[in-house]
Amino acid sequence: MFTSALDPDFQRALNNKLSLQGRTRTVTEQKELHDEDPYDYQEVIKEAVTLVSGKTLLRSQISERVILQLDVAMLLFLKHKEVSLNRKVEDKLKALNGEVANIKDSIQIQHDNIKSLIKEFTQQVSKTSNQSSYSRTAQSQSQPNGNQCKYCGGNDHYLRACPDKEKDLANGWIKWDRDNQYLCFPDGVSIPSGPRLIKAKVDTFHWSRIANLHIEAEEDILLLDEIRKKTPYSNFMCGVWDNRDKVIETQMGMMSDKEKELEETKNLLEVYKQLVNMCQTNSKVTTSQLAPPAPEKAADLLNNLKDQIALLQAQLNNMAINNNSTSQQGF
Repeated sequence: MFTSALDPDFQRALNNKLSLQGRTRTVTEQKELHDEDPYDYQEVIKEAVTLVSGKTLLRSQISERVILQLDVAMLLFLKHKEVSLNRKVEDKLKALNGEVANIKDSIQIQHDNIKSLIKEFTQQVSKTSNQSSYSRTAQSQSQPNGNQCKYCGGNDHYLRACPDKEKDLANGWIKWDRDNQYLCFPDGVSIPSGPRLIKAKVDTFHWSRIANLHIEAEEDILLLDEIRKKTPYSNFMCGVWDNRDKVIETQMGMMSDKEKELEETKNLLEVYKQLVNMCQTNSKVTTSQLAPPAPEKAADLLNNLKDQIALLQAQLNNMAINNNSTSQQGF
């Protein structure tokens, strides 16, 4: 109980000092003490003074204990620092990962926005390019120069009230666009811009097409061949003009001639019929006034006219049959 208030290390050193084996106990008041006898107060103080006086045993034990405690404390401190540092690193990595994710999301959003802007810009450029052909024509149509009409060049009206424009609209040579703002060709193609009047451009466009599609029958064959060289597309087939087109045009010419001949024959037949009727009427009227002609001559004349009429009728039927067969062979 006396040593319980001392330092634990000093207490252990004192107990070790007092319990050394083979040591002779100090004899106090002529009493012989044994090892198993309890220590008295004076003996404990004596051994404590001996330890405090500078014995190496106590110093070495205290030093080893302090060093051990310092090593353990240092290890615990380093371990605590390591754990704290690891936690800080993990927290920092989590924060950095969150920032990187936010940056990725921001980059993706900006990328999508840029793609959307590029798409809108491309559509706007495409729309602008489609309408660019209208711009100059629209400017020339919408901005009159004084009192001059941009369509026909008249000085007494504007384009909206131009009679030539209304005529071409009625003929289907031009039309208004879907917004009813600008004039264009029937197929929707814009009228080209330029210094010429709009009517001149429209006339040139349509008359050039007519010249390519229709050729007068009276033109010479050599001239027709020259025209075919310049316009090599067929008027009858979906392809290049070839010998079949030439055969078709030849048969069409023959059919035209036969139709004319057939018409002339019909007219001649009508004349003969009228002549027969007149002869019959005159013969009835003059029968009572004049002497009747010889029966044989009158019968011969009438029969002759009837034979000619029958012959013309037969020729007319044959021509119609031949005309139909020719048209079937050609087409």
